[in-house]
Amino acid sequence: MEGNRSGGRGAVRSGLQTGISTAAVSGSAAVLGIILSRKFGHGVKTDGFFAAYGVYLALVLVASSLRVIVLPRFVTARADGRLGHANQAFAQLWNLSAAELATEPHFTNIAQRWTQKSGHDGIWDIVSAAIASEDPESYGDWGYLTRADGRELHLTPTRLPNGATLVTFRDLTDLMRFESLHLEAALDAA
Repeated sequence: MEGNRSGGRGAVRSGLQTGISTAAVSGSAAVLGIILSRKFGHGVKTDGFFAAYGVYLALVLVASSLRVIVLPRFVTARADGRLGHANQAFAQLWNLSAAELATEPHFTNIAQRWTQKSGHDGIWDIVSAAIASEDPESYGDWGYLTRADGRELHLTPTRLPNGATLVTFRDLTDLMRFESLHLEAALDAA
């Protein structure tokens, strides 16, 4: 029972982090809009620009939310460390073929393959520690990581009732780039 409660806390914490991130993007965009509006004033051209900017921002936020919330990349590692389930998004994130996943490889084989290809980034060390831990949810605190190829990921491990560990990977690269661009633009405008 304790594992189920802590798994719920992990999901709530992950949802809260996603909400805060979305609020930060929205807030920075609003601040940027106010700064630009004060700098350039109101008129037909600027109002059209801000309307187009608002539509663009809304589309980016919706696309990011769908990608981050609806389409997480996840994998389930069985108690023996072999992949019990992995979805197509996970396969794409780690460049794995359907044939490779069909063999239910041990997660250390995937980690070794990735490290040889892209270099050591510590992500699979955290996954390994979470799988071996009595409290894998605590490893979600380490979850914001930069992969060796520069992709920004968030991982959330959760213990399932059958003893397996579910690890959800979220690719936040585009969202973080978007936030960074808005912050730079706001600082330049100020």
